[in-house]
Amino acid sequence: MTAAETAQADVVEWVEIHDLALSIASEGVDPGPLERDVTGIDPARDLARRAGRWSYQLPSNDLAELARFAAALATTEAEAWREDDPIVATSAFEDRRFLLSDRVVHWVVPWADVAARCHPPRRAEAEKLRDRLLVMGDRLRPAPLLTGDEGLHPPGEDSFGPVEVAPALGDHLASLLSGTVIFAATASSLVGGDHARRFSSTELADRDLRSNLEVLYDNAAARWSSMATNHPGTERLWRDLARRAASTARWLGES
Repeated sequence: MTAAETAQADVVEWVEIHDLALSIASEGVDPGPLERDVTGIDPARDLARRAGRWSYQLPSNDLAELARFAAALATTEAEAWREDDPIVATSAFEDRRFLLSDRVVHWVVPWADVAARCHPPRRAEAEKLRDRLLVMGDRLRPAPLLTGDEGLHPPGEDSFGPVEVAPALGDHLASLLSGTVIFAATASSLVGGDHARRFSSTELADRDLRSNLEVLYDNAAARWSSMATNHPGTERLWRDLARRAASTARWLGES
């Protein structure tokens, strides 16, 4: 397969990711496929900079728009290879790879993994989305586990950012930075009725709820550890996420 053909195949993959994102979002999942809602970190300025380099606009910054942007970069790369313009082709490839590593895979994979578990009508699509990105990560290797990675992150941070627990437990659990994604459907099942994603401090004083959340985070840590073993291209992400989930589980059990 030529470089142009490889890039064109990536177009097809990103179009499929776009369609899967729209299908899952149509179920009304909460949080939806938006990094800001899943992690609490707003990437708008960074994404505007990345898109602006290619005179591209991202109206919403959700996963469907990111996939559309990645498909456009892959199309640009394929056309550049056909036109014998390796500078543009290489730049489009690198920007697509960094988009995957910095703004997509770290939050979409766990979001899709949990969505598949708590939204059965969209399980097949969510699992396909998760697996597509994991395979892409194994091919492009945006976050392998490195030996002697001192200096890779600032002190007190990992692949996801600062590792300290947020002062308010409810805020901490509402973010992927806690170690997993809590959907509104998950929260509702834990309290036995309709519930938003965020728990109040009064609710979190309940020992039974904390115990159930502790089990949830312990199970998440085990899943991320298994994912790290099976997907070396993104292993560093899942090792870090497993440590975060285990830390949250310990905190829930001890405090």
